[in-house]
Amino acid sequence: MEKPLAITTAEAETKGVQSIIGFSYRRVPALALARELIAEGRLGAVRHIRAAYFQDWLSDTASPVIWRPRKETASPGAPGDIAAHAIAQVVFLLGDAVTEVTGRLHTFVDRLPGPDSPEEVAVDAAAWATLTLASGTIASVEVSRMATGQKNSLRLEIYGDKGTILFDADALNELGFLDATAPVHEQGFQRILVKSPIRCGEMGRLKPNHGRLVHGMIARSQAG
Repeated sequence: MEKPLAITTAEAETKGVQSIIGFSYRRVPALALARELIAEGRLGAVRHIRAAYFQDWLSDTASPVIWRPRKETASPGAPGDIAAHAIAQVVFLLGDAVTEVTGRLHTFVDRLPGPDSPEEVAVDAAAWATLTLASGTIASVEVSRMATGQKNSLRLEIYGDKGTILFDADALNELGFLDATAPVHEQGFQRILVKSPIRCGEMGRLKPNHGRLVHGMIARSQAG
């Protein structure tokens, strides 16, 4: 199913059936490796994370309105559309739960061109949030659908007391990794190219991202 599954938890549980929402970035090999490195303790205690997801399809305010800026068809706005991906990735990487959220929502324009006349923009185009996770890690999340020039940019920075990981979806198969425990003269970000069969395993036979997503969804459904 496409997110949001429902507007409230109670509404989502009304039918009493299992449903699946595809958070496709979890199957990107570079992010799967990032999760492994964090779980292995290569970053040590993760202190804070920065997640930014920017798109620009709403930047052209002369373009006709589509369903996403309409409250009746997409009430969560940018938080439910793209912040959901950024937050899901933070939770996936750390295997940790969010316990506290503070933030701000913003709509930059009040109206967009409609089929017959200008329509009110009733959902938010951008959001900023600070998350506290159960482990004490702090995550900052910033998303916008009006980031001019950014077509589909997801960036993640994970900072621990022993190392750092950097990811940029514009370089989908690459991961930046710094080992702060290495000798000082050897420290620096290394570029890891994550696309070989050794790193991808059996999943290396499938197309990146969506192929692995479909495989994982089917496997989980069969397992109940």
